[in-house]
Amino acid sequence: MEGTPEVEASIENVSATTRSTSLSRGNVKIQTVEHVLAAFAGRGVDNAMVELDANEPPIGDGSARPYMKMIETAGVVPQDEPREVFRLQSPVCLERGETTLSVVPHDGFKITCTSADARGRYTQFYSADVTPETWEREIGHARTFCFLRKSRR
Repeated sequence: MEGTPEVEASIENVSATTRSTSLSRGNVKIQTVEHVLAAFAGRGVDNAMVELDANEPPIGDGSARPYMKMIETAGVVPQDEPREVFRLQSPVCLERGETTLSVVPHDGFKITCTSADARGRYTQFYSADVTPETWEREIGHARTFCFLRKSRR
């Protein structure tokens, strides 16, 4: 775009989260950024610049894997400035419809999730301490999280 506008990947710039994540600033909108941002988070990268020539990064195989490989190829360089790390001080719980998200203080980053249909038939459970190694081995290649539905005949 003219003037090479920049859109920071911050919560203030999230403009949509229906089936993907979009970032906007002014008249600039970048769609489907979740795979790139997930790859950065999984590799521990919190300061990077991504240049695009379209309104969304390539989808690749639908996971963060292609971006993880690019980060590995490019390498990561520590910076001199100290990180500003957010530390949760007390538990937080958010509910929307049938979905609940709970976050509790922890010295690392651990995720535990359960997904089930309304009748509890298709229950999925996952828990892991997230490190760059577990991210690459267990999470980064994952695609859309969805329910299995059998067709009626």
